[in-house]
Amino acid sequence: MTDSDFLKHSKILLKQIIKQRKWLIAHGKSYLYQPFALQEITNIQYALTKIHDSSTMKSYLHLKHKSIRILISSRNPKYQHKLNQLITYCF
Repeated sequence: MTDSDFLKHSKILLKQIIKQRKWLIAHGKSYLYQPFALQEITNIQYALTKIHDSSTMKSYLHLKHKSIRILISSRNPKYQHKLNQLITYCF
């Protein structure tokens, strides 16, 4: 995987996670503490606008991978697997 592919796949995955969590919150199916989830969604959206290279994305994933894992629904192991792949590429 090249650095540009890594950046592209990372941004796509983060957008998918945000979309899914927003849907869960909107339909009352999110079991996370809502202020935490909304704050993390806002943080990720802001970071997506500021990240333009793969090294910055790698450091961002390294710092935020735990909170991103929390946002992923347990019913979607596909996103967990993709996140694991991206994190292993980072290290």
